[in-house]
Amino acid sequence: MSEPISELTEIQRFALEHKMFWWWVADVTKLNEESIVEGTIMYGDFPDKKKLLFILGAYKFKNHLMKLVTMSRSSIRPEITSYWLDYIQTHA
Repeated sequence: MSEPISELTEIQRFALEHKMFWWWVADVTKLNEESIVEGTIMYGDFPDKKKLLFILGAYKFKNHLMKLVTMSRSSIRPEITSYWLDYIQTHA
């Protein structure tokens, strides 16, 4: 990690706190938002996902999720996508 923790953005701190989602990445603070959403959706628990939704905001979270699920090789199951889209619509 090249920057002191105090100089990291909130999403970079989130990635650092959850670096076990990306155990193969040398510096998780360099991950883009889309990768952080994907890792959190795949490996995080409900509070992790809610925290990321809060950090990014509903609009960004939803856009990243939609981009991920429309890729030709998406690893996110349709029922997971459906749940989170419904959750955002209801609670955000």
